[in-house]
This record gives sequence, structure tokens and C-alpha cells, in this order.
Amino acid sequence: MFLSQFSSKARTLGVYALVAALAFALGYASLAHAIDPVTFYACRNVAKKTLYNVVTSPSSPLTCIKGDVAVQWNQAGAMGPQGPAGATGAQGPAGPQGPAGPQGPEGPQGPEGPASAAFCAEVDRLPGNPSPEAVAACGPFTKRVFITESAVSPDLGGLIGADALCNDRSQAAGLPGVYKVWLSDDTTSARDRLTHASIPYVRLDDVVVANDFADLIDGSILAPIDITENGTPVDGGGFTLFAWTGTRSDGTIEPGRNCNGWTDATNSFSALAGGIGPTNGQWTSQQNLGCAGFGSDHLYCVQQ
Repeated sequence: MFLSQFSSKARTLGVYALVAALAFALGYASLAHAIDPVTFYACRNVAKKTLYNVVTSPSSPLTCIKGDVAVQWNQAGAMGPQGPAGATGAQGPAGPQGPAGPQGPEGPQGPEGPASAAFCAEVDRLPGNPSPEAVAACGPFTKRVFITESAVSPDLGGLIGADALCNDRSQAAGLPGVYKVWLSDDTTSARDRLTHASIPYVRLDDVVVANDFADLIDGSILAPIDITENGTPVDGGGFTLFAWTGTRSDGTIEPGRNCNGWTDATNSFSALAGGIGPTNGQWTSQQNLGCAGFGSDHLYCVQQ
């Protein structure tokens, strides 16, 4: 009977131990942050791996069934404060480059660039007045004038032949543009043959002779036309130099004074000549000369 009662009590203790274990796992774990740490004592059935006689403060040493062992453990205390953050780790390698985005909208047109030297040179070469657009792009233009370096006989082949001679001289000197002679015959005056430029007429040393065509035919000029196509002063060897003109100071015809239309070099005809040096009206109308007696004179060449 004693053994029966002992066995019944052992079973009861086993149940109590199981309940205690479940209470610890489910209850005490949830209260871990709210209560102080507690030490548990119990007997452990080695074979069944169960606990019994679970207490927290035994008044005397636990009495376990022979073969079982006494055990103890501490309940976990409340959770401590969060520790400081660890140091930042090293930066990882850059990822692969993504695909190119879509092309953006076209930007506004930029300001117009400066005019090319070729364009400005072409404008300078053309006869007539440059357009306002060309002046805005290239800056101010001028018309060149020069005296032929060498004298010529008055049988020039007419006005056309005289103009050709001026252009031959200018091209040989590398000057741009088209030139005509300041020359009149009995039917065509110099003022009607030449371009009426609204820009200055200058010598090849950049000295201004007239501010525009109106200034050229107002009876005087600002400086004598005594620089040749080669940019050097004309050399008279100590003699007074003249230029064939057949033209008055206002650019009109001096009738009958043109060596028969610039085709004759005999004294049967005469021509009006200007003095190279004066700036008053004598620059174009100084003296009548025999077409053969004086031999040869120079020519005034004017860019168109």
C-alpha cells in the first residue's frame, strides 16, 4: 500500500512539475521585464526529462526521488537599455551605371557670331555702298583712291581703256575692288561715271581725302591724292606733277579738253589736268596741257 501511495504522489508531483515548467515558459517569460530576477529550484526526472518539486526558496534541501537530480536556474532579468549604435561600415563599391536618359529639348539659338573675314573682304571688293547689315557685321568700310605710280600717255583708248589701266595697276598691287579713273570726255562726266559712295574716300595710308562723294565734288578735298597704288608717295623728281582729268572741281565735263576723247597724243588736241598736291579745286582743274607737248601725266584711280 505504501508503494501505491508513493506512486500516486509521484504522479501528482510530476503533474505539478509539468505545470510549473509551463508556467515558467509562458508566464514568467512574459513578466521578465516587470519583476526582479528569481532563482528556481526543482527535481528533474532524468528518464522522463520532467521537473517536480519546483520552488523558489526552499526551506530545506530538496528531497528528490532516487536517480533524479536537483537543479536550479535564474529567470532572465528585465531588458537592459539599448546599446549605442555601432560604427558606420565602409562604403560599398559603386553600382553599375544606369542607362542614358532621354534627350532633352533643343536649346535656344545662340547669338550670331562675327562676320567672316572672307565675307567682309567680298563686301569691300564689290562696287557701290555696303549694306547696313554688312557695316553692322564688319565695321565701317572705305573707298580707296590712289595716283598711278608712273605717268601715262593720254591716248588711253577712251574711258574704257583708262579704267582698264587703273584696274591693272590695282590688281598688280594686290588691292581689292573695282576702280575707275577720275576722267571725263565730251559726253560723260566723272561725277556721272563714278559710284556716289556714302562712306569716306581714303588714300592707301588711310588718310581721308573726302568724307563721301558729295565731299569729293564740293570744290576741295581734305588731303592731296599723292599716294600711289603701292602705298608710296608719287615721285616727280623735282618737277610739278599733273594728272589727266578733263574734269572741273564739281566733277563735270570741261568741254573739248580731253585729247579727243582720250584717244590722241598729238598737239592737235589739249586736255585739262589737275595738279598733284593742291587740295582746292586745282587738284582736278589746274591747267590745260597739249596732248603731245607735255608727254604724259598720271591718273587718279577711285574705287567703286
